[in-house]
Amino acid sequence: MIELYIGSPIEGISAGNLEPDIYRGLARLEKERPKLVVINLSEINLISEEVDRVIKVLMLHKTPSILICDDEILEQYDKIEHIEVVRRALIDELFEDSVGRLVKLNGLDKQITKISTQKRGLAFYLLSGLLIMEPLLKTAYLKFITGFSFETVFGIILSIESPIKIFEYWMLFPLAGFALAKTAWWSIFVFVGTHLYSLYAHIAYDQFSWPYVQETPHISSNLLLVLNSAIVLYFLTPEHRRPFIKKAKQLFRANERIKIDKKIEVRVGEHQCSGCLVDISQGGALLRIEKELKLGESIELEFKEEELKGPFKAIVVRGIDSDGDGKLYGLKFEFSRRSQRKSLNWYIQEVESA
Repeated sequence: MIELYIGSPIEGISAGNLEPDIYRGLARLEKERPKLVVINLSEINLISEEVDRVIKVLMLHKTPSILICDDEILEQYDKIEHIEVVRRALIDELFEDSVGRLVKLNGLDKQITKISTQKRGLAFYLLSGLLIMEPLLKTAYLKFITGFSFETVFGIILSIESPIKIFEYWMLFPLAGFALAKTAWWSIFVFVGTHLYSLYAHIAYDQFSWPYVQETPHISSNLLLVLNSAIVLYFLTPEHRRPFIKKAKQLFRANERIKIDKKIEVRVGEHQCSGCLVDISQGGALLRIEKELKLGESIELEFKEEELKGPFKAIVVRGIDSDGDGKLYGLKFEFSRRSQRKSLNWYIQEVESA
């Protein structure tokens, strides 16, 4: 599971490859791109520049990593999604949980990012550049065929009053170009959407309309439309659309509420009582409790699971009528540490997969 371990060995932690030297280990990390790496910094006295180099390498390749240390300064990096910082004294309690969270992260986000990045070759970036420059190419072409000065041509273009026509002239193809170059979950949807709109604009083209004053749309638009069609067909093949679709589904599931029946301890000011979570998501939860709460009131939730390091602060955002025992309140989480958000995400995934 752990493909590379860098630093002095620790009993109970095994890895596929061991590299005691930190610098040779970083070189191997950059070359081999392991899916999960552990770096033991607890017995190494690194200056700030050396620590910066370690973090820079991990950030560059977004390598899921566990940093073992005794330096409180390094704990600031626990805020980074793909980095877990574990104090040497807490290895027995936290190490396996950190590995579990990073394995889940590696299985989805890193794989999608890697596949998406591989799908961008030189031809894609060249076409993206042409799409972004398309308004300027049209403007230069208008100057060439009319013989007018640039000042006159721009005056003609700026005389367009329709917001839709302004969007079609200046933004339609550049937006498609930006989406084509960007390796993100939404890029294929924006690209296909702009392409479909450009098809509609060509079909609905009004002959001899301003500013082209010709029978058909501009030649650059026709050429890029053909190239865009080829790209859309390329993206619609199952192999290439799968990572984008999965990433989009993951986004829409981010705040999906999971039904649970979880007993917890609730602290309201100085008062502590028991409650029950009816559902939970990464952003909030639905709490059933006997005590009456006020909208906007801040409370603290304590879970029994050791992995969920509390207390978790939450704000009461709404009250809901209940036919059963107690009252129902909608809560919004307010995380005091990034590690709390990460541990809660891990817990929700465990509940969902159970």
